[in-house]
Amino acid sequence: MITLSVYSREGCHLCEEMLAALVQFKTELGFEFEVYDIDEDAALLQEYNALVPVVKLGERELMRYYFELATLKAALNIFREKT
Repeated sequence: MITLSVYSREGCHLCEEMLAALVQFKTELGFEFEVYDIDEDAALLQEYNALVPVVKLGERELMRYYFELATLKAALNIFREKT
């Protein structure tokens, strides 16, 4: 199963929207995701403070701020072709 990393923080309405969209499509598109609260890690806070939410597949950033279904589908297809 493909696992995405989601960098987020509590009280962030864009983060909540991103997570809701990921939940909506995870079964259909066949992925899981792990959420990292940037406020709980000084290094993540420094890296992502004003950028959340950020969704990554491995080291590749897929989305920032807003959910993009076409971007997610393309990235998942490319990843599956390579593995």
